[in-house]
Amino acid sequence: MEYLANVYDGSEHKLVPGYWCLEVYAHLKHKRVLPLAMDVYSIEDPVVGSRNLQIERTVEAVNKALNDTGVWIGDRDFDALNLYEIWFSRKCHFVVRQCGDRHVVTLNGVHILERDLVEHIRQKSAQANRRTDIVFCKVHLPDNPKPLYLVASWRHGKGEPLISLTTLVVENRQQAEQIVWYYKQRWVCEEASQFLKSQIGFERFRIRRYVAIQRLVILAMLAMGFLTWVILRSRYLVKALYRFTSRFRKQVKFAYYRLLEGLQQFARLRRLRLTATSLQPLKNG
Repeated sequence: MEYLANVYDGSEHKLVPGYWCLEVYAHLKHKRVLPLAMDVYSIEDPVVGSRNLQIERTVEAVNKALNDTGVWIGDRDFDALNLYEIWFSRKCHFVVRQCGDRHVVTLNGVHILERDLVEHIRQKSAQANRRTDIVFCKVHLPDNPKPLYLVASWRHGKGEPLISLTTLVVENRQQAEQIVWYYKQRWVCEEASQFLKSQIGFERFRIRRYVAIQRLVILAMLAMGFLTWVILRSRYLVKALYRFTSRFRKQVKFAYYRLLEGLQQFARLRRLRLTATSLQPLKNG
């Protein structure tokens, strides 16, 4: 296959032949998700150049369309030094989960690993009899003086903290909780990605051309965008389509599964009725 490269497969935790896919979703209220960009690419493609360049192009295109509004939420894959220049060069805010092994600079000029810094702050909070499930600190990167905020939270039964770096101001616990809440919203977009893979056939296509795969991904994005449009436009239509869904689908919280099944069942029943109508004169004859 053209430009086939080694990519990391999270399900198998190893490198496999394939293509990278960069997905950007807008998280709306009530678990409504709107796909904004889906780029299938290979670093072997001379037009792409590198992952960082492809991400920068996508971020720039989305920001331009949205007039630099919104807050970008990124997982640990975005914790790369070159990527931060993308955020700094634009007016948008970001919340990026950290691996914990990045050096940051505190207000008193100390260079320290992120994981060591949050543990130090947590110990000081415990000594002062303050809550230690969320800690935060103002920092900056060693080669950029732009102020950032480091936020770490611990869940019950989890030893490793969730560490995030953000441009949003965090000077009290309420603002720190808001950052944690922002990151949690990303999981809704993960559900959207799984929905595309399992229901729209993202991983079951039989085409083998690089350009054809890119076109298929665009069609999948448009299909999900149409479902979002239906949800936003008419509650009545959504409730009507829900009636065509099975009992199993009614128990699924992510509404897109029910909506897609409702549309499919409606189209199937409509097609059967049209077929029966067309055959009726032949029966009478």
